[in-house]
Amino acid sequence: MHDHPPTPPNERPFRLALPSPFAHDKDPHGYADYREASAITGMSESSIRNRLSRDSPYSDPTFPRPRRLGSGKRSAVRFVRGELYAWVAQRPEV
Repeated sequence: MHDHPPTPPNERPFRLALPSPFAHDKDPHGYADYREASAITGMSESSIRNRLSRDSPYSDPTFPRPRRLGSGKRSAVRFVRGELYAWVAQRPEV
């Protein structure tokens, strides 16, 4: 059985903090999925999709377009990391 007492309901169990898989020292020529693009830009995935949508009032023609990595309809869609870094770098400081 268990050798430790149950965790009180108002406390969370301890978790080991691991380094983020979205460290910004990754190869800028590699590809990033929407989750990594969100980490790089600091925007939510839905905000990124709004920037890409031509019908959205938040559409941004300067935002990097994702690339389809295959020829099929269900092939993966990824961003080029270097394009995301360049877009972030050209944004004005707030």
